[in-house]
Amino acid sequence: MTIHKPALAHRFWRLLLSCACTNPRALEYVVMMVVIFLHVGPFAAHVIADLETQIAAIDRGERSETMRVGQDQVINRTAGGCKSMG
Repeated sequence: MTIHKPALAHRFWRLLLSCACTNPRALEYVVMMVVIFLHVGPFAAHVIADLETQIAAIDRGERSETMRVGQDQVINRTAGGCKSMG
């Protein structure tokens, strides 16, 4: 982890040492949470950037505001609210 993300090295080791000294039984779970954060964090940043791009396109009027809800149901947003188009 500290090789791939050296900016996080200090926080990572400080967290592990703090946990090992104060609550060693929780160390396994702390490591699991760190792994989840490292795995999901970049994906979450990608999703947020993609959503911001889509929202900006909608605001500029470049994209339709139609969204699919289920297999056959489509909701078309109108100025007065949502209208279901079955």
